[in-house]
Amino acid sequence: MPAVFRLLSNLRHLEVLIVSFTADSIGEFDVMTIPEVIGAHPQLKSILVTQRRSREPPDNTIAHELQYTSESGCILARRDGTSRADLVESSLRKLGLAYC
Repeated sequence: MPAVFRLLSNLRHLEVLIVSFTADSIGEFDVMTIPEVIGAHPQLKSILVTQRRSREPPDNTIAHELQYTSESGCILARRDGTSRADLVESSLRKLGLAYC
């Protein structure tokens, strides 16, 4: 896990984190390690993770959305087949942070 994720705990107003990976091959990446590395973050509401093989079309993406709730902590939902742009827009709308 890149050390840069640990630095994110210093961003006190971070509400949404978007992480994208493009590689020749994608192994079994456990997206639940991202919240563990970042630690408790008071403003963070959602983490969006997209993974795509470099030789595949952009719409052939493995996507996960992690949403924080006060009741149960982090909820993980898989959103495969969703473009990165659509995933970001729908998540921001749900959180009331959409720009349009």
